Amino acid sequence: MDGLKLKEILTKNGYLLKDIAAKLGMTQPNFSQITKAQDVKSGTLENICDALGVTMDFFYGGTRFNPVAVPQENKPAEDSKPSDEELNQKVLYLQGQLAAMKEAYQTLLDSMASSSSYNALRQVVNE
Repeated sequence: MDGLKLKEILTKNGYLLKDIAAKLGMTQPNFSQITKAQDVKSGTLENICDALGVTMDFFYGGTRFNPVAVPQENKPAEDSKPSDEELNQKVLYLQGQLAAMKEAYQTLLDSMASSSSYNALRQVVNE
């Protein structure tokens, strides 16, 4: 599995990379390097699974590497509803994304402090 696919699976399931890095006892920049790798080692995936309390099916479910997985189109309709925990994870993920965006806007505003559009942008960030 490549790092981009790893990152996609984690974010799709509502995990923040900084939280996973903390659970693994590493810095976020170090964990970000893993998400840029061409080939994430199976030992690394196992460590992530341990940190998240999931099995390798979490990463390989529904792929040719997990032949016992039920294809998506054959799953019963009731399985398509996300659980409360999944919804809570997604809300936490979105809250983290919003906080990161606000921080980025604040950095932009600080760098534009002398610009005439500064006050207009500051009002948007504070809303």
